[in-house]
Amino acid sequence: MRFPHFESHATHPIAPFAKCASTYRPLQPLALALLGHARVLIRPLGIAEMVTYLPISSPFIRFAGRFVDDAFGVAAGWNFFAFEAILVPFEITACNVIITYWSDVVPVGAIIAIVIVLYGYGIKATHDIHFITDAATALLILWL
Repeated sequence: MRFPHFESHATHPIAPFAKCASTYRPLQPLALALLGHARVLIRPLGIAEMVTYLPISSPFIRFAGRFVDDAFGVAAGWNFFAFEAILVPFEITACNVIITYWSDVVPVGAIIAIVIVLYGYGIKATHDIHFITDAATALLILWL
């Protein structure tokens, strides 16, 4: 039995789950979504456990330097910077593609402005929106 490939958790695709619901049993899309979210949740839980052991700022970069090698810590820092520098344009593009797929009423400039404003309000607003879209994804999976 072949399962659909998980996309990035930031874009919250619904189409693979809809396809899965039409070809497999009803609870399999929910199980796949929970498995994918659990895979993403394992890393922050491991970091949280290490931070309770050794509370420092910017833990995964410092832990890489402390427990592996200083060069690995530098590489982890640059990797984090590159990831964050690429993530914002990727999320703007993903939001634009998803919204313009459903309707061309919203101009591209407005989508870019909304995403930049959300990033300007900080991580809390972004996490709240991710929580809402995760809940909507779970509800849509159960509804389909």
